[in-house]
Amino acid sequence: MDTSPSIDQDFRTLVEVATDAIMVIGGDGTILYANDAAGELFGHRPADLLGLPFGHPAIHGQISELDIHGRDRRRVAEMRVSSVHWEGEASHVIILRDVSDRVRMAASLRDRLAFEQLLLEISATFARARSSERQTASAQALGLFCDYVRAEQAFLLARTETGAFEIIAFYPAGERGNDRALSPALGEEVEACLRDNRVQALVGTTLAASGDGRTDDSARWIGILPLTDGEEGFGALCLMRATPPGFGAAAYDLESLRPAPTLFLDALRRMRLEDLLTRAMVKQASVFRQLVEGLCLVRGRRVVQANQALADMMGYQVDDMPGLETKAFFATEESYEAVGEKGYQDVREGRLYSAEHLFKRRTGERFWGELKGAPVEGEDNADGESVWVLRDITDLREAAARKQQLIDELSRSNAELERFAFIASHDLKEPVRMVASYVNLLSKRYGNSFDGEGREFLNFALEGARRIHQMIEGILDYARIEASSPDLDAVALEGPLDRALASLADTLRDSEARITVQRPLPTVLAVPSEMERVFVNLIGNAVKFAKPDQSPHIDIMVETCPSPPKGKDQGSPLCHITIRDAGIGIPEAAREKVFDIFWRLHGREKYDGTGLGLAIVKRIIDRRGGRIWIESREGTGTTIHILQPLAPSP
Repeated sequence: MDTSPSIDQDFRTLVEVATDAIMVIGGDGTILYANDAAGELFGHRPADLLGLPFGHPAIHGQISELDIHGRDRRRVAEMRVSSVHWEGEASHVIILRDVSDRVRMAASLRDRLAFEQLLLEISATFARARSSERQTASAQALGLFCDYVRAEQAFLLARTETGAFEIIAFYPAGERGNDRALSPALGEEVEACLRDNRVQALVGTTLAASGDGRTDDSARWIGILPLTDGEEGFGALCLMRATPPGFGAAAYDLESLRPAPTLFLDALRRMRLEDLLTRAMVKQASVFRQLVEGLCLVRGRRVVQANQALADMMGYQVDDMPGLETKAFFATEESYEAVGEKGYQDVREGRLYSAEHLFKRRTGERFWGELKGAPVEGEDNADGESVWVLRDITDLREAAARKQQLIDELSRSNAELERFAFIASHDLKEPVRMVASYVNLLSKRYGNSFDGEGREFLNFALEGARRIHQMIEGILDYARIEASSPDLDAVALEGPLDRALASLADTLRDSEARITVQRPLPTVLAVPSEMERVFVNLIGNAVKFAKPDQSPHIDIMVETCPSPPKGKDQGSPLCHITIRDAGIGIPEAAREKVFDIFWRLHGREKYDGTGLGLAIVKRIIDRRGGRIWIESREGTGTTIHILQPLAPSP
């Protein structure tokens, strides 16, 4: 006797209100049943899915992840399979749970770890280099960074005493000398970034990196990362590409790269200071005595000469220092032996020694010090004299420990925030859907039993759940644009615009809107689903905010705007899209605010919406290498301008 479970009417009712996508797959692999959640997951009506091939193996008891390419975006779902009888036929029940946010969050964490690993590799590159090799080390470190962000060239700037900027490191090292001055135009851009402490991407720029008037075909996109300390600007790290990030390479967020220039400049400063300090100690005896760091000349592990700073640090009179064994300065035998095995060997072979050890004063008090050693250069140094510098870093180590504690606390806090974001974006949708589903069931089954006021209350509850669901979806959509970095494709604007007009057909018909489109439309570098969404939001807004006594009239125009010449060749052309209406317009004071998330110019009782439409549009355009702005006057209409790179000719 067949004991397989079957699906009855009660089960159908339960499945319809479920938040997970549930489908029944026949023995031939076609879809026999799909609930509303399945339709939403695949971007179709449930009825449209019936009879279509499922297209994925269904193995009883197996749990796997499934990539789903819907109409609007790619999703990832966790799939569970069970056997069942459906209308007398052996079938499979497929349960799909949307785990896209969890997958994207894991990818974001992997990207963060990769960037931290990059910074460690750059630090290691500088740590292994001598001060005389800082140019080579700088080029190698910049090369690592260029590989990470897929840039073609990079250079590091530092402000000189005169206030101008100097190129102190360049990659590739052989293509440009570091002694070239920065071009005035690019210097002004860097100065503005430092003044406002902001990153800047110059798309389609003709600014030359050097001040000799020559341009470089590979530098039409320049990303500027400022290096500041409080209100003081020291320099910048500039990246150069032939095309903006995302044109055949993964896009990245310049803000997330801010730690890099600080790391580069700190390392170069340290190497330069070590070099200058070593030369000063060897050649200038007067400086030797006046320096605030502890210095001593050592021969055969005994002090020959010491400055006042070292005597004060160790608790001796300066005249008592000559002849002392250096062993008396170390708090542990291990530290002394470590310097003996590694430090003196490095110094004898002409290398700079640097390490941290635990020292002790004459009173027995212990402290942490940074010890550096260098050989005394010269043919008369037959006795192997060396110069050593000691700096008390006890306070610095304590500060570093406190900083690490704060970093650990911040990491824990970030983990909690990430978990909260996942719960708020994923689990919050389920109770909202459940409330809406059961209120809807109450309305269908018992709505006739309520009086007019009761039905009005039900409508209020349904409308509130709908608005909450729209806001959650809007926030998720807004965040996904930031987290995702799809490869840009050549997109003919005809397709996204026609699909947008089709989805707005009822709205356009009801409002008697007139739309004029300048055709043919060009092909741009973009994501098709995102461009469709841009058109839907902007055209929908033009209809919504039409004058009450007039039918909406919307003009959509596109023109090609070549970028200025770059070298011998013309720069990559841009597509200028304008969407103009004759609606109620926007006050001048509100033109920039309309792009803010949740900002509304009018109350919800007058104009429906979540306040996310224009914020999502701006995020899409900004993150895909474009620019958007508004021209409007209250009472005379609004014009939206979009600047988007055109796709290269085949």
